[in-house]
Amino acid sequence: LFRSIVATLVAAVLASGYDIAIAAANAASYGDEIRYPLRTPPALFLGPLPLARLLVAASFVAGPLLLAEVDALGRLLEEPPRPFTVILGGAKVSDKLAVIEALLPRVDRMLIGGGMCFTLLKAQGKEVGGSLVEEEMLDVVAGLLASPDGGKIVLPTDVVAADGFREDADHVTVSADAIEPGWMGLDIGPETTAAFVAEVGASASVFWNGPMGVFEWEDRKSTRLNSSHVRTSRMPSS
Repeated sequence: LFRSIVATLVAAVLASGYDIAIAAANAASYGDEIRYPLRTPPALFLGPLPLARLLVAASFVAGPLLLAEVDALGRLLEEPPRPFTVILGGAKVSDKLAVIEALLPRVDRMLIGGGMCFTLLKAQGKEVGGSLVEEEMLDVVAGLLASPDGGKIVLPTDVVAADGFREDADHVTVSADAIEPGWMGLDIGPETTAAFVAEVGASASVFWNGPMGVFEWEDRKSTRLNSSHVRTSRMPSS
């Protein structure tokens, strides 16, 4: 919803006749939610287009936050201080597949949480109940796990499972391979959180993209615990 609101505001600005738009940060630079009005009234959008494709049609410049992100990622890709750990989360593994394939050969450890982890867990033959799984991605992620760099991937060993996708749903911490039918994983568990925090603490550099669970809900603390540890550790990060 937030990205859609931002996208609408961007489109309204472009439609109002401004000549230059500044992409302040990474999240403002892509996404199908961006709708380009081609200088028509906002009600006459011509459909979704990634904002990056507008570079040929309008004067876009990168703001300092976006430049800082690109610079930090560039340093991590070229000569990262090691051990170099990547933390990936979010709902769908398909959204992060290109990131996984690009970074896995370069990292020392890749910690995967969020909804995307359940596709990988199912590819390992684990029981994930009603958790979010991209069935069409199972063979792809199984290949990644079996690849020479697959041993770098660290998956949750326990999760917080709930009987529905609601903040007030009944929930329990269970082993990552023992989610009951009708229950779904919504967050990494305390054992996994402690293991991920230990990996971060032992790292010289960290790249983090995506939450470990439904972080908007009060009971889901893992993302905040991990982010707190990254902020207080004495290491370069991105």
